[in-house]
Amino acid sequence: MATSNNPAPTSTLYPKILSDIRSFLRYLSKHGAPAPLHMTGTVKLHGTHADMRIDLSIGGRANATVTPQSRNNTTLTRGARDNYDFAAFCAAQHGAIVALAERACARWRELHHPASDDDSPMNEDVILAGEWIGSGVQKKPHTAVRDLSPRLFVLCGVRICGVWEHIERYADIADEGARLYNISRGGFFRVPFALDEVSDGAAPAAAAAATFLAEARRLTAEVYARCPFGAALGVEGPGEGIVWNPSPDQGVPNVPDLWLKTKGEDFDGMSKKGPKENAVAKDGDKKKVVEAFVGRACHERRLEQGWDYLREMGVERNTKGIQTFLSWVTRDIEVEEKEEIAELNLGTDWKIAVTRMARTWYLAQVEKGARDNAAD
Repeated sequence: MATSNNPAPTSTLYPKILSDIRSFLRYLSKHGAPAPLHMTGTVKLHGTHADMRIDLSIGGRANATVTPQSRNNTTLTRGARDNYDFAAFCAAQHGAIVALAERACARWRELHHPASDDDSPMNEDVILAGEWIGSGVQKKPHTAVRDLSPRLFVLCGVRICGVWEHIERYADIADEGARLYNISRGGFFRVPFALDEVSDGAAPAAAAAATFLAEARRLTAEVYARCPFGAALGVEGPGEGIVWNPSPDQGVPNVPDLWLKTKGEDFDGMSKKGPKENAVAKDGDKKKVVEAFVGRACHERRLEQGWDYLREMGVERNTKGIQTFLSWVTRDIEVEEKEEIAELNLGTDWKIAVTRMARTWYLAQVEKGARDNAAD
C-alpha cells in the first residue's frame, strides 16, 4: 500500500473539492488503501472561501507577514480588491493570526518530530484555509450562518511544509475572541469506506462506493436539515453539506485526490436538473446527449458562481467581462464534470452549447443591472 503520495503543491490556492467519487476511486486503485478506509467529515459552510498565508521565516511576530487569499486570488488587498472585507479583517487581527499559525506549527512539531532546523515548519509559508462567513457574504439559499454578525473566519484546513494536515489533529487551533473559529465546532462525522484491502492496481468495488455514499448522503441530509456548526453558535437553519477527508493514523496521505463533498438538495445544482445523460445516451442521439448534459451542468447556481467570480477578481460585470465569465463557467464544468464528459464521450461539443446558454444568462444579468441602475 502506498502512503507517501503527497507531492508538494505548485500553488498556494486551496485545491478544488469534487463531488464525483470516480477520481477518488481511481486514486485508490492506483495507490492502494487500508480496509476499511476511514473517512472524516466536517460541515461545509456556505460563505466565501478564504485563506491566510503566513510567513514566519524571519522570526518574531512583528516580522511575520499575513497575506489574505480568496478562492482564486493569491493576494487580496483592502479596498476595491478585497473579498467581503476579509483583507481588512486580516489586517485588524494580524497578531492573533500570527499567534494561531505559531500554535499550528507547535502542533506540527509534536506530531512530526523534525530532526533538525532544516525541517522547520516555518521554512515555508503556513496556510490557514477556511471559510469567511456571516452577514452579506451569501444572500441565498438561506443557511444558519448567513446572518452571523460580525463575520467569522472558520479554519477548515492547515498546510505546513507544503502538506495538508489532517484537520482533526488541529481541532483546538482557534481564537474565538478574535473571530478565528475552528470547523471542529460543528463536530466530526466518521464513515468507513468498507473495501476489501485494495492493493496497487486493484479496482475498488462499486458496491463499497455506493454504501459509503448512501451513508454520507444520509448524514448530509441531517446537516441540511439543521447545521451543527450554526447550532453550536446558537443559530438555527440549514447547512450546505459535508466535506470528507481521510481520517488520520491510517498511513494514508491527506491529498486532494481523496477529498470529497456531499451537498444538501438546495446546493447541489446537478441533482435538480432533468434526466440522467446516460438514459438519453441509449438512443444514440449525440445532440440529445449534449443537450441533457448541458441542461444539468450549466445550472443557475454555477452561473451565479461565475458572476461572483468576476466580483472576486475585480472584473467589471458588463459586456467587457463576458469572455472571462464564459471561460470560468466552461472551465468549472470541465473540471467538476470531467468524469461524466469522458463517460459520455462528449468531446468538445458541449462547450458550444454551454457558451450559448451562459452568454444568454450573462447578458440578461447585465441588462437587469442596467435597468436597476436606471430606476435608481
